[in-house]
Amino acid sequence: PPLQVLREDLSHFRRVDWAYMVVDEAHRLKNAESLLVQDLRSLSIDHMHLLTGTPLQNNTAELWALLSFIDPASFPSLPSFVEDFGDLKDASCLDKLRATMRPYVLRRRKAEVEKSLAKLSETIVWVELTRYQKMTYRAVLEGRRDLLVGDVRSGAMPSLANLQMELRKCCNHPYLIKGVEAADAAEAERTGYLEALLRASGKLLLLDKLLPKLKTDGHRVLLFSQMVRTLDIISDYLTEKGYTHERLHGSIRSDLRQAAIDRFSAEGSDAFVFLLSTRAGGVGINLTAADTCILFDSDWNPQNDVQAMARSHRIGQTKNVSVFRLVTRNTYEQELVASANRKLGLERAISAGTSRQAGGRADEEGGTSRGGSGPPQDRAEVERLLRRGAQDIMLAEDDSAFQQFSQANIDQILAAATTVHHDDDDDDGSGSVFSKARP
Repeated sequence: PPLQVLREDLSHFRRVDWAYMVVDEAHRLKNAESLLVQDLRSLSIDHMHLLTGTPLQNNTAELWALLSFIDPASFPSLPSFVEDFGDLKDASCLDKLRATMRPYVLRRRKAEVEKSLAKLSETIVWVELTRYQKMTYRAVLEGRRDLLVGDVRSGAMPSLANLQMELRKCCNHPYLIKGVEAADAAEAERTGYLEALLRASGKLLLLDKLLPKLKTDGHRVLLFSQMVRTLDIISDYLTEKGYTHERLHGSIRSDLRQAAIDRFSAEGSDAFVFLLSTRAGGVGINLTAADTCILFDSDWNPQNDVQAMARSHRIGQTKNVSVFRLVTRNTYEQELVASANRKLGLERAISAGTSRQAGGRADEEGGTSRGGSGPPQDRAEVERLLRRGAQDIMLAEDDSAFQQFSQANIDQILAAATTVHHDDDDDDGSGSVFSKARP
């Protein structure tokens, strides 16, 4: 078994002059000031090898951190690197960055190792807000706790200081906002808990249309969300509907996590859905027993979603893999996904030498998005994102779009969705500027 090294044990390793070090999941070194980077730099190492599928996740500063870790003499200064490459304003600047990186990067893609690897396609499913969600969204924007919790005066009250997170919760399910579920208890008692859950969320209503089709067609599903509480609500829904499921998130012990994976992957398993938190379920897990991924909500960092998809789309998968990304139309979430798409475009432009977006997406707005793995910090950008669709949300009485969405069957909804194919057209090397590993 691998040896776990604690920080206090490092003194023993510093006594040795190491010939070679290999760092797996090396994108963890993207913060040059992190304790992990400082600890590894304290070792005496002649040569090193960084393994990562995502050398650039958000911006060129993260790329500098990896290059500087490998060769600090050639990349001594972040300010000078950002001055040269931070904005990537034109093609000549991009070409210069590729030339700088070329001696350090060796690429190997899944399709180059396994020619028979199944195809991966992503469908962006546009979801309408329910009337109840519109009311909640508007209340959050206006800071109206009275609209959110009604006459409830006891228990936890919602904090509206972080508008970005509260709006994201609303797009997933209003019950994620503190106090809202308790305020809606009368409706749940009148119609039943399942009906109250569905009434409150367009995404859950879409799931109620999609899962029966997937079940009938013999598919098995990985469902990802950033929020553990969202998984709680979906787990309640699956239980009410009688769908067998497993669950994994960061607070589950490693032995219980592996037991859940083994049960889901066992031949003849009747588990239909595996619920995973995006980050806990996005690294180092093989779940090729599933051939369908549902991204209930998108991560701030698009590479986390890419890694989540890869849990089922990897060597050993014999079926084509379908990804369904649920996005609420005309909301903050729609703009967030567009911003994430531009981050992937930056990564694709640098690593693949093509103007196409990662996975073949088209970047209609151009440019790149600044920021890390959390929400955008630029005040003007935050304001623009938060007010995205605000005029439509204010017209809460007009729910014609939702009524059409609610009455449509799943085939009609998917026909209006946006499909993205993730087939790598440049696997022959014609689109890549880097050396490539050959089997």
